[in-house]
Amino acid sequence: MRRFSFAFFGILLAVLAAGGAYGLRHDGDYSSLGLGFLNSLWPGRAASPRVYPRLPVRPAGQEESSIEASLAAQEGELNYGQRMEKGDYFFTKGFFAFAGSEYAQASRLDPQNPDPYLKLLKTDMELGNHEKALASANSLLALSPEHAEGRFLQALAHLRLSDFDGAQTLLAQLPSDPPQAQATYYKGMLASLRGEHEEAKKLLEQAKAQTQEAELIGKANRVLEAYQEYEFAQSAKESYRLSLLAKAYNQNKDYELTLHSMKALLQAEPDLRDSWILLGFAQLNLDQSPSALEAFQKAYSLDSEWAPTQYFLGLTQKELGNTAEAIRSLSMAAENRFEPELVVRQNLADLYFEAKQYQESVAAYERVIELSGQDLETFIRPVWIYLDFLGQPQKALGLAELAVASFPQEALSYNLLGWSQIGMKNYPQAEGNLKKSLSLDPSLTAAQYNLGLLYQAQQKNDLALDAYKKAYQMDQSGPMGNKAARAYNALMEEAESGES
Repeated sequence: MRRFSFAFFGILLAVLAAGGAYGLRHDGDYSSLGLGFLNSLWPGRAASPRVYPRLPVRPAGQEESSIEASLAAQEGELNYGQRMEKGDYFFTKGFFAFAGSEYAQASRLDPQNPDPYLKLLKTDMELGNHEKALASANSLLALSPEHAEGRFLQALAHLRLSDFDGAQTLLAQLPSDPPQAQATYYKGMLASLRGEHEEAKKLLEQAKAQTQEAELIGKANRVLEAYQEYEFAQSAKESYRLSLLAKAYNQNKDYELTLHSMKALLQAEPDLRDSWILLGFAQLNLDQSPSALEAFQKAYSLDSEWAPTQYFLGLTQKELGNTAEAIRSLSMAAENRFEPELVVRQNLADLYFEAKQYQESVAAYERVIELSGQDLETFIRPVWIYLDFLGQPQKALGLAELAVASFPQEALSYNLLGWSQIGMKNYPQAEGNLKKSLSLDPSLTAAQYNLGLLYQAQQKNDLALDAYKKAYQMDQSGPMGNKAARAYNALMEEAESGES
């Protein structure tokens, strides 16, 4: 089970970090709570096919990073140690499915060794395959019954499957010596879920004392601060405490706890706008987008003017592919001054592009550039739109010149400038800037590819073929390498057609 797309997740994290523009407050009316986390034909001589054979092109959508693809496709028998080493490589790179395959093969080569089962267990947890994680835990514990980490991860898998009683039982069976801070933390979290709030606070303080890990201490503090904020509020309803805890659960990525607590609360009090948003946010992170949409629609029906409701409704519609509805909702959020504005504009820019509304898209991207400050990559797509979709190379050039002025030491800046100058037919300047880009970063495949475009535009076809071939060789298993292979092969076919 995936959490959802990396870009989508990053945007939500940005909102989580946005601060207190919509901070939770208690004013005696829970329905008014805010949420802090919401916040080319050519004459001339053709190159010989014997000198330039066709380059292999993968079907669209099959591009992979070169190292990972080559490792995954290795042939021949590997021994146990090689399988484990290969799995570790994939794991550290975040290619968990590849890693799991290697660990599974290692376990078959040495079935009495618990190590591959532990790594399979960790990989399954990363992938969100919690049922498989339990099977891996059972295999590990059959070989090493007292394996403390394996027993803790077994309990955590039960929690992720919302088997809170099973998780509590397994956590209680863990040895207390040496203390396991993560186990203590989750004991505290389950106590808070059961309403045993004093016990929860005591366990969370214990977890902090048992570790020096900043992340875990921060997670415990978020829950403790939720309790403190509730205690500072006078005559606060219990629903206020539950909402504060649910906000902390979401910030700590313990989304299953939010689902349990908010579903129970909303059965009793279905008109709590912020509870629907907390629930929807958790459902998004648990890959339950249709359910999240229902939750955000309910929140919208309770308060259609609140910018966070509009933002999360639009984000969910985007995830579900409802482009027009997403644009409408996010536009309302922007009009209502949702903060941070950057995440709204970035999503709107992407959605307008998908809808082929290129003028609106490029305007939104230019606003993203204004807001993002030090992010050079935000220049790439608007330059592309001006060049390839709107046919306005002068505007692309203006953005590229701004990129160079803002990032004068970056290879990507000069690549954008050279690319834009090709559009303006300023070929000598384009060649100089593309070569400067490659001198700053010889591995920048896009600059090498753009040299091919430049030479092809000048009808220097031998040079174009050489440039495309180099770009392919630089990124044989990646998207730019695949694009270069297609350009190379098209130029070869055109040359052969001209000879016949």
